[in-house]
Amino acid sequence: MALEKQQMSEKLKSAQEELNNLTDSLISKNKELVVFREELKKIESSNSKDEHLMQRANILNDLLNKAILTDESWIAFKQAFENVHVGFIDRLNEQMPGLTQAELRYIILQKMNLSGKEIAAILGISFDSIRSYKFRIRKKFHLNQDDEIKNIIDAI
Repeated sequence: MALEKQQMSEKLKSAQEELNNLTDSLISKNKELVVFREELKKIESSNSKDEHLMQRANILNDLLNKAILTDESWIAFKQAFENVHVGFIDRLNEQMPGLTQAELRYIILQKMNLSGKEIAAILGISFDSIRSYKFRIRKKFHLNQDDEIKNIIDAI
């Protein structure tokens, strides 16, 4: 019994480590995007017609418009999340039926205590889209404030 408990503890620790590594990777990529955004603003504000700068601006635009969390990496992230937060997604779907996949992703990333801006960058969407997710979730489940969403997430 003690051996089984130790193995479960080690398995949970390993799963938590994997989830933390994936989350750290996403946050790191988000920080890189912030730097790219700032560089792009400088290039655009310079009004330069230098072909090299224009190519760099196009590359930066392409990078900024791609999601950090691709479908493939989402599957790995979701599995790592489920290994740590066993049954969370099932309980979430029971308590909040009818969530879209986008709203589900938002809630899972919110559970990881990521900011709205970090979530937007990770999903490759605008911060306004995050606001729309929050609004739709509050409307679907008759919630008054963002705090209520966070309280529900924490209680699941």
